[in-house]
Amino acid sequence: METVGYWVSVVARLLDERFDDALPHAGLGRRHWHVLTLLAGGAAQSEAADGVLHGFETEVQDLAARGWVQRAPEGWAITAEGQTAYHRLLDDVTAARERVTEGIDPADVATAVDVLRRVAQNLRPDA
Repeated sequence: METVGYWVSVVARLLDERFDDALPHAGLGRRHWHVLTLLAGGAAQSEAADGVLHGFETEVQDLAARGWVQRAPEGWAITAEGQTAYHRLLDDVTAARERVTEGIDPADVATAVDVLRRVAQNLRPDA
């Protein structure tokens, strides 16, 4: 019997591949997009061990080298240039996301996300 861990691993690998396919012209991958999305959402985010950017240091540095993110008193923040890039790439990412869930009822997607969130909480209560 295949396990949750098996399918999570397969899906994570395939998501990486699809997002890499969606953003090759920008030289970005899914992890870069994740950082941009977090920072475009508002407040600066800490890189501390308990911060949402922990584990994304390489991507943060790549985006900083492009001038898309910068150090802020609270951690990292998206720049005006980063906001522009984020909005320019949003259509590509939206299309990739639509392909990921094509043919799946939105309620099923919501259930899957909820189940994965609870699995993460079981593995790490502060997740």
